[in-house]
Amino acid sequence: MDSCAHCGKEGAPALCARCKSARYCGPACQRAAWQSGHRQLCSQPASKTNEYAAPAPKEESWPVRCPPELLAGPLRRVHRLDCAQAQELLCEGQAFVAPAEGLLGRRLLKWDFPYLEKHLPAEQKYGVMLDEEGSGKIVMSHSARNGQRQIDAATGEASDAPAGSTEDELFSTSNQTRMTFKDFLAEAERFRSSGRQGKLPYFGVHLLWRFKEGDNGYLGSVDEEMADDLWSIKFDVIREWQEMNVLPLVQRFYLFAGLGGTLYHCHYDLQPNLHVQLTGRKRFILFPPDNWPNLYPFPVHHDLDRRAMVDLDAPDEGRFPRWRGARGRIVELEPGDALYIPPYWWHHVQSLTPETTSMAMWFFEHFPQSSEVCYGLSPLAGDLVLMRDVEELIGKHFADVPGEEDCSKPRPVKASQTAAFVRWLLPLLGASSVASKAVQPLAGPPQDLLKPADEVQAALLKLVTMRLEEQGFAAAADAKLRELLEGRF
Repeated sequence: MDSCAHCGKEGAPALCARCKSARYCGPACQRAAWQSGHRQLCSQPASKTNEYAAPAPKEESWPVRCPPELLAGPLRRVHRLDCAQAQELLCEGQAFVAPAEGLLGRRLLKWDFPYLEKHLPAEQKYGVMLDEEGSGKIVMSHSARNGQRQIDAATGEASDAPAGSTEDELFSTSNQTRMTFKDFLAEAERFRSSGRQGKLPYFGVHLLWRFKEGDNGYLGSVDEEMADDLWSIKFDVIREWQEMNVLPLVQRFYLFAGLGGTLYHCHYDLQPNLHVQLTGRKRFILFPPDNWPNLYPFPVHHDLDRRAMVDLDAPDEGRFPRWRGARGRIVELEPGDALYIPPYWWHHVQSLTPETTSMAMWFFEHFPQSSEVCYGLSPLAGDLVLMRDVEELIGKHFADVPGEEDCSKPRPVKASQTAAFVRWLLPLLGASSVASKAVQPLAGPPQDLLKPADEVQAALLKLVTMRLEEQGFAAAADAKLRELLEGRF
């Protein structure tokens, strides 16, 4: 529902006659907004063509790749990123869309494929994800993100297979290769001219990033003009938001470039994300965090951690019987739109135009002025946070494995150990079956536990009880623990 550009109240009936964009409760709000700055924003009609953008390629039609009964309506829009309502939504962990111009300006809106070809260094190779199942679906894994699913672009042969990992039968996990942007364009043209046969490519590059909050940061492989475009971002506004505790520090800026029909499989992130559409259009379906029982997240130690086990193209009713209970909000981003995706919000993303470019701004997970306090977590995320903590606690009761210290990398040994413990534990919690992979419960606990199994069980129940009390719930800890684990291992 449209909100007032001045006071933020929902259901504003009056539309600015000049820009045809801003809405107001009535004349009083419209006059106040005009005096407080709308006169500067209203200088051009919202429908005016972007002066930087190249002529749009011929549109294609891409149907929504999600069962229609899961769609609950459009996502909320607000008039400006810097309005009071937007700041409240940021802090409350609520998703919304707003124009990005007040933060990014307009220079980045010229970053179409020809511009990137001209300004990305010709010999520099970048990461390109490859659709492995021929459906246009990109399924990102920890191993691919960390360079362990590399294949040779010319031969298709794997050059660095992840040690100890196995392919899950639910999805064909996407591989990654490295190529110049010119080679990416050639691969994209080959894919289109072949009638979309073979591997669909999806390009990505880090533009700016820092590893730790105290770092000054690093600039990616871009030329001077692209760097100047980046420096046109209003970093003073971002800094002001950080000082006001409205947003954490920016951790990285990441550029995506893809073809029409590309689908990025449903997943959630741990970090706040402001996703800005630069050219072309994208469709996002966002599910609030509490939809996790219906989307069945992969286990935390799995290579596909943070991905939904449910395939929204063709949900498996027998394996995932609760999928019909999911409810998502849909939004189509136009150039200049900024979508705020809070931590733990599921998003399912589809490119709608022949060519699209967009930029994600990821922020650190904690408030800048409140050390170790997670940012922008709505109460709806409580179960997902607890689920992750429960599974990490189980994993800590097995010996550490070299190479598996980092939760952002594949952890196949811990994944197997944790799954074995859960299959032993679930019947003790009253679970009727272990449905996710049709495996039998274990007769006894895993032998490589560092502590007796009943002590581990007691520690888990203590953790769950403490969290339930913090949230003011009176649910039984064993029932909640069963709910978090059942159907996923």
